[in-house]
Amino acid sequence: KIKLFNENHGLDVTAGHEINNSYGESISMYGNKFPASFSSERAFGMMDQYLGGTNPINFGISSNIITPNRWISYFGRVNYSFLDRYLFTATFRADASSKFPSANRWGYFPAAAVGWRVSDESFMKHINWISNLKLRASYGEAGNDAIDANKWRLQWLSGTTRYSINELLQSAYNPDNTMPNPNVKWESTITRNIGIDYSLFNSRLFGAIDFYKNSTKDVLWLVPLDPSTTGFTGIYKNVGSTSNKGIEFSAGSDIVRKKDFVLTANFNINFNKGSINELAPGINPFY
Repeated sequence: KIKLFNENHGLDVTAGHEINNSYGESISMYGNKFPASFSSERAFGMMDQYLGGTNPINFGISSNIITPNRWISYFGRVNYSFLDRYLFTATFRADASSKFPSANRWGYFPAAAVGWRVSDESFMKHINWISNLKLRASYGEAGNDAIDANKWRLQWLSGTTRYSINELLQSAYNPDNTMPNPNVKWESTITRNIGIDYSLFNSRLFGAIDFYKNSTKDVLWLVPLDPSTTGFTGIYKNVGSTSNKGIEFSAGSDIVRKKDFVLTANFNINFNKGSINELAPGINPFY
């Protein structure tokens, strides 16, 4: 924590950079109709020989390379406080995901929050039954890229055909079941919150009240397609926007507070209303 000017001011600055790269490879093979007397080691050693020429269905080998997921992020946060009573926080993220085409690869997500410790004000000094009272408000954006990798472009799958040459099934490449969409982009959620934190009677009673409204735009959805007419079973799209708003109340109390024993009870209740604000034509909202 860096103090500026004098002890009344506090500033905390954080900056970061993140890189993530995940991928995988696999290989599998099978063999059928070995004699029961064969040990597992002997069967494995002869997997590509036993009845392979007369009936290729008794042996197979395949490999798979998992499409890499790559992610790069830059982020920063600034916390400022005055008299440890007036609080301000600002954050910013810039994220890039390989799951989206180059034109839509970057997403930018700001956030900010303010707080006021009302109980530290001079006009609250004579109200002894209020131990702590804090007002706060926040606004923030967050991104979501929860789709399969590289579905914005056509993917090919390797396999074998039903045709053989010299009794050997031939390899082939087939389009993936997901139709490419070069316009798919980040889903983003905006959160808004106004809240009160309180503790009363020497902190024997405590809790919080929150009013919130969240909205999500460019919702990512795997839209089903008819394979008989398109050749694909689905396509990832940004299909609409949703929202929810409500109020949440929580309360707790130290029923028993002894030197070596504390018994606490907590209660919370939430009232929430969700809405589908916009939906692309032909989308079934019931999952």
